[in-house]
Amino acid sequence: MIYKSLLFASLFLLVVSCGSDQNVHSDPDAGKEVLPEQKKNRRLNFVAHRVVDNAQGWQGFTVSDVTNDGMQDLIYSCEDPGGNYLAFRTGSNEGKLWEETIVARIPAGSGNFIAQSPEASDINGDGNVDIVAVRYLNSRDESELIWYENPEWNPRSIAKMSGNATNFSVADFDGDGRPDLAVRAMNGKALKVYRQDENGGFAMVADIKLKTLLEGMDVGDIDGDGRPDIVANGFVFTNPGAGLREEWSSAIIDDEWNGQEGEEGTRVTVADVDGDGKAEVFITRSDQAGHPLSYYQQQPGNSWEKHVIAEALPAVHTLQVVDMDLDGRMDVVTGVNPSGAAELNPEVTSFPLLVMLNKGDGVWKRKLIETDGIYNGRVADFEGDGDYDIFRHPNHKAPDLFFIENQIR
Repeated sequence: MIYKSLLFASLFLLVVSCGSDQNVHSDPDAGKEVLPEQKKNRRLNFVAHRVVDNAQGWQGFTVSDVTNDGMQDLIYSCEDPGGNYLAFRTGSNEGKLWEETIVARIPAGSGNFIAQSPEASDINGDGNVDIVAVRYLNSRDESELIWYENPEWNPRSIAKMSGNATNFSVADFDGDGRPDLAVRAMNGKALKVYRQDENGGFAMVADIKLKTLLEGMDVGDIDGDGRPDIVANGFVFTNPGAGLREEWSSAIIDDEWNGQEGEEGTRVTVADVDGDGKAEVFITRSDQAGHPLSYYQQQPGNSWEKHVIAEALPAVHTLQVVDMDLDGRMDVVTGVNPSGAAELNPEVTSFPLLVMLNKGDGVWKRKLIETDGIYNGRVADFEGDGDYDIFRHPNHKAPDLFFIENQIR
């Protein structure tokens, strides 16, 4: 009972602390011509647009410009009575619902796409954005990593593996100009790296097993050597270089984020917040309350300095780091998953979506955008105007998906 009271109190303080920035859904200057000298002084405001009204069954989504028209599209996998399918919705700024294109469909009874967001990358280097997804093969004992070639969407197998691939990231790990793949496998608690060769085939070049690996992974240059490293919950795995022929060394960032029996996951992202060429690690929990939203800076001797951005956020399912207000400092977009938070405390009815504005010198100002939650939110410059917008799915069963337009430009 004490735990529930503390959780409710922390959420209440989180909402009321937003002050005059609460519930910003519209911009009084929207539609007016804004001169360049005025843009610099505009406040951070947002306008929400409903772009999908039948998103039930979505397993996860990401955003990328699949159609090469300069606007971001929504890429997702979906459960359907007739079988799972992989699709995208074409982004539009014409005030209409976004149109669906089916990439691949799996008939009922013959496996399905895993409940994990797809990835988007130009896998074969032809200038088109391809889609990477994972599907079960008839049962949950085996899965297959597949990339679908844009524009015909022909499937190309990357690899088969046992169990469920719960996280995967695309990056050029060996520096040869071709995208490779890092995968966190739930079965066996393994982190695998697949290298793409000059003929477009993929071979596993690392298979790292750790019992305390949880959900939550990202890639970025942690040590500043120009090569992408891998962060998985409280661990960092250092890229060995040398064509990935050597062993990936591992280090613990903070044991607070490493797994225990029955725990599910974290949210992790990396970004260079201080501009020194080394990415910092941002992390929080997605399945528990009582953990802060923090970031870590690597120190000499491979130690890590912890910086707390917000205390005790429950069931965080969105963590994105970009410069939202264009002041030259990296901000954090984060928010609470309503389903997860309600399981932790059914009395909680407010599920904030926040922008944590970086004011420098360790000061972070909360800006409240919504109180109805966000699930697996994404941030991207939708129309290429130079500011970052938010894609919001209120919860994993919600029919609606919103594009929240940043009005700072």
